[in-house]
Amino acid sequence: MEDLVHKALSGDDHAWQHLVERHNPCVVAALLARGARLELAQEAAQECWALLWERSRSGKLARLELPGLAIRQAQFLLRSGLRKSQRQAALQPAPARAVHHPTESLEARRRLARIQAQVSGWAERDQRLFHLVYAQGYSHQQAAEHLGLSTQRVRQRLCELRRMIRESGDPQ
Repeated sequence: MEDLVHKALSGDDHAWQHLVERHNPCVVAALLARGARLELAQEAAQECWALLWERSRSGKLARLELPGLAIRQAQFLLRSGLRKSQRQAALQPAPARAVHHPTESLEARRRLARIQAQVSGWAERDQRLFHLVYAQGYSHQQAAEHLGLSTQRVRQRLCELRRMIRESGDPQ
C-alpha cells in the first residue's frame, strides 16, 4: 500500500487510479453516514480526488494518508458547498410558502410521536446513543468515545435501531 501511495505521489496516474478505486467507496460511505445525499456524496468525493491529484502534481501534497485525508477533504468540500448554496439561497427572494393540507402536518406529528414512544421504550444506552448521534450531531467516533463503545459497535447498533423504526412502519 505504501508503495502505491509513493508511486501516486511521484506522479504515476495508474497508481492514483488504483487508490481512487480502492478508497472512493469508503469516502462516499463516510459522507452518506454523515447524512449527505448520494449524488452530493459522489460529487464531493470526485471533487476531492481531483483536488488531491492536482495538489500532488503541483508538489503541495507531501503525504497521502488514505482514506482519512480523502474523507476529511470530501467532508470539507461538502460543507463548503452547502454553505455556498445557503448563501446563494439567502440572496434569492423567498418563494411563496406551500400550503400543506392540515392532515399532512397532523400525520407527521403522529408519526413523530410514535417514533418518540418507541425510542422511549428502548434501553437507556440505546436512547443515549440515538440522541447523541441524531439530536446532538455527534459523529459515530465521538458517540463511541462518549459511551465507551467501539465505533463499529456504534454503527451496528444505530443500524439496528433504524431498522426497528422502519419495521414499526415509520420511515426514518
